[in-house]
Amino acid sequence: MTVKKDENKRRPVKFWFSLFFTLIELRKVATRRLPRHRRCYCVPLCLAVLLLLVLLCIIIIQQQTQKLHFYANEREKGENREMDKIQFLDSTGIPFTREGLYATNNQFQKAGPKGFIQVKVLENDSLYIRVDLPGVPDDAIRHRVDSVRQKVIFFSGETPNDGNPKDGVREYSGTAGLGCDCCEITGVDAKMKDGVLRMIVTRVKVKDHENKCTLTLPPFTGNSGRSLEDHPFVVKGRKTPLLGAPLPNGVFYVAVDVPGVCPGDVEVLANEDKVRFYAEVKNVYEHDESARVFLGRLILRGGSSSCPLPSLLTRTLACELQFGVLKIVIAPPPRNDDNTTTTKSE
Repeated sequence: MTVKKDENKRRPVKFWFSLFFTLIELRKVATRRLPRHRRCYCVPLCLAVLLLLVLLCIIIIQQQTQKLHFYANEREKGENREMDKIQFLDSTGIPFTREGLYATNNQFQKAGPKGFIQVKVLENDSLYIRVDLPGVPDDAIRHRVDSVRQKVIFFSGETPNDGNPKDGVREYSGTAGLGCDCCEITGVDAKMKDGVLRMIVTRVKVKDHENKCTLTLPPFTGNSGRSLEDHPFVVKGRKTPLLGAPLPNGVFYVAVDVPGVCPGDVEVLANEDKVRFYAEVKNVYEHDESARVFLGRLILRGGSSSCPLPSLLTRTLACELQFGVLKIVIAPPPRNDDNTTTTKSE
């Protein structure tokens, strides 16, 4: 990589030197031609002319600078208005199964347990309950057992308000537990991590029978299909796994639900008009069948002939995975008003 200095930086210096020496020459000529008693006025006159020229040049430079800033701001506003029309569309590709989506709860999920919630009976007759609550912090979940019937668990939680007007607070509320009349809940061990609530529920039989009770609430909900399901436990806010929305100043915001994935287990790549991500649950919970895998490709769509689509390679891309939600912020490149150097790549 070589750095070349801009020759335009030396032009103002050359201009002032040439103007100064020109005034000196004019003074010499005037001094030789004027009478002796008028030669004393030459120096103040030349200084006055020099001062006027300096003031005139300063005024011209200020006007040109204001025009340049005005045109730059108008161009940036036009790009921001066009950026508001741009959308990120899911172009992940052909689903892995003939039925359609691998999991109707999340179009980006390609492997692992399906469904927003899973309730299954363990070998020791306890219940294992997994609930996807992406965005909820680990210490913001609430749960309680129905004190009357002792058969269902009420859970609720909300996502923190990060000040984003496009992706507001999401509130969750739901129930899970026993679907029979022969058992009662005696204890709940709940843990919230990376947007997934996991509960081990112990129970006891209150009616004698020899058959093992397998009725749960709700029943198995993980499916494959052609249409995407809304999150059944969201009572306020976004119910879909994907959000793409423009923000002020030409910034674009993308949020993708990847419940269960730790912050260090995601990879995001960008090219001219696409953003790809790969997320995998590396530490599989002991009662889950396998690891979840999320794979996505978001493509940029929009723009116009007057303002074409901006290249993502020229923009600043910041990623953050927090509580099972992958947040991608695409911002315009920082403005660089210093044009004194130009860089070339070999």
